[in-house]
Amino acid sequence: MALHTAPGNKLFSTTPHALFTKQYESDIRELFAKFQILETSFEKYQVVPPERKPERLKQSLALFRIYWRNVLKTLLPHIHETEINHPRLFMRYGLLHLSDLSEEDVETLSLVALHTEQQNFIFYIDEWFHNIGTGAVTPLVKESAQAKTEKKDKDNETPGSLRLIRETMVLEGVMRDLLSLSKSVATPFLHKKDLSRPIIQQITSREATQKIIRLVRNIDPQVFTRKLLKDSVDLEPYVILVPSYSDFGGCPEAFDRLDRTGSRGHIVIPLYAPDTQHAVLVALANYRWETAKLTAGSYWLEKGLTSEFYDLYRKFSLPGKDEQQAFVAAYCQWILDESRGQICFHPELRKFFWREIPFEQSRRELLVKYFAQFRDVIEAKPQRTRIQ
Repeated sequence: MALHTAPGNKLFSTTPHALFTKQYESDIRELFAKFQILETSFEKYQVVPPERKPERLKQSLALFRIYWRNVLKTLLPHIHETEINHPRLFMRYGLLHLSDLSEEDVETLSLVALHTEQQNFIFYIDEWFHNIGTGAVTPLVKESAQAKTEKKDKDNETPGSLRLIRETMVLEGVMRDLLSLSKSVATPFLHKKDLSRPIIQQITSREATQKIIRLVRNIDPQVFTRKLLKDSVDLEPYVILVPSYSDFGGCPEAFDRLDRTGSRGHIVIPLYAPDTQHAVLVALANYRWETAKLTAGSYWLEKGLTSEFYDLYRKFSLPGKDEQQAFVAAYCQWILDESRGQICFHPELRKFFWREIPFEQSRRELLVKYFAQFRDVIEAKPQRTRIQ
C-alpha cells in the first residue's frame, strides 16, 4: 500500500485510507480473549449520564486501567509491523466500533495521514512503541532500569518485550498525572459522546501538532534551546500523541541528566484535547520550565529562570497553585497575547519574559516601535531584588 500522507503542510490527506471497514472490527474482536469484558465495561461507561460525574469518572478510570494494563500489552506484538494495520490503528485511536463515531467523523478520521512524509519528532503511540522496538528512539525508561530490563530480555530470549511493557507502565503513570490535573474523563477509547466538538476540530493530529509548534517557534525561537555552561544546543524533544481527553499536555522529562548535550526530552500530548492549541502550548510551557529547572539542578531556587520567576510569583501572588503552574499560565499569555501587543503583564513580569524568553527579532522590533510598554523594557536598567 502506498504511504497515506498529508501533502505539504496540509493537516489531512487528499484521499481517505481504506482501513475502517467491517474487517477492522472483526480483527479487533479476535485480538482479545476477553473481548466481551472490554466491550461490557465500555458500554457501562457510555450509559452513565454526563451529569453523574463521580460515577462516570469511576467507570472511565476502569477503562483507563483496561487500556494501559491489558489492551496495550495485547497489541504490542503487532507494533513490529512497518505498515499500519488494524491493531496499530486501534492502539492509535482507541476506536472500538465504527458506530461509536458518526459516519462523517469516521470519514474525517480516515483522512488523517497515517504516515509523515519525512522523519519527524512527533509520534502517535503505535509509532512510538514501533520505534522503541527498532531502537530508533529513546524510551522514557531510565538508563539503569533499561539496562536491567535488557539483561532480563537476554536471559529470557524475548528481545525488547519487557522494555516495551515497562514503557507502557511509565506512560500510564504520566497520563494518570495529567488526567488528575485536568480533572477530565480518563477513558482512552474514542466515542462521539466524549467529544466536545466535531473530530475535525478536536483531534490533535501529528500535522496539527507540528503546525502549532512551528507557530510557537516563530514567536519563541529558543523554546527548544538548552543552555550549557559556555554554549547552547537546540534539540527538539520527542512528542508522543496518546489517546486521551485531557485538557493539556505535559513534560515528564526535559532531557537526560547524564547526557545534557545530546539527549532529547519527552513531551506527551492528549489526542482528543478539547482545545488542541492550548494542549500543545501548555506542554511546551512545561517543557520550558522543566528544562530550566533541570539545567539549574539543586540551585533552581537560587539562579536562572526558575529562581527569578519564583521571586515574581511570590511578589505579585501570580495565579497558580505553585510556581510552575503560574509560569505555564504566564508563558501562554506571553505567546498568545503580549506577543501581539495585548498588554497583560505587570512591567516587572514583562521585563523578565523579555530577557529570559525573548521574541523573534523582527517581532521585538515591531513591539518596541508601536508600544511604549515594550520601549520601557529596553530602556530600563536590569535589576533584581531577592525577596526575603
